[in-house]
Amino acid sequence: AKWMLEEPRVNFAISARGRPPGLDHLGIQVEDADSLDEVAATLRAAGRAVFTHKDVTCCYAFGSKAWVADPQGIPWETFHTMGGSPIYGEDTISTGELVSPSR
Repeated sequence: AKWMLEEPRVNFAISARGRPPGLDHLGIQVEDADSLDEVAATLRAAGRAVFTHKDVTCCYAFGSKAWVADPQGIPWETFHTMGGSPIYGEDTISTGELVSPSR
């Protein structure tokens, strides 16, 4: 199930794909690649480690992402979707990656 607010474009999704129940991550959708870069730069300026995934397939969509962990360690995904995908791809990030130096 997925719900998306229009302003800000925040996605709330629930899925059962073999992971333990509970909050997995939160996501914010942006309109274009420049906006994704802007959000990533803002997060880096705030002192957060940011991990970027360019040109990935995830959840029947093709796009790019910037991942960050909030102060409680919850992963946040900011993403720009560039189109659909006929296959289900799974783009994941580990908490260990989110605490490594910015990339």
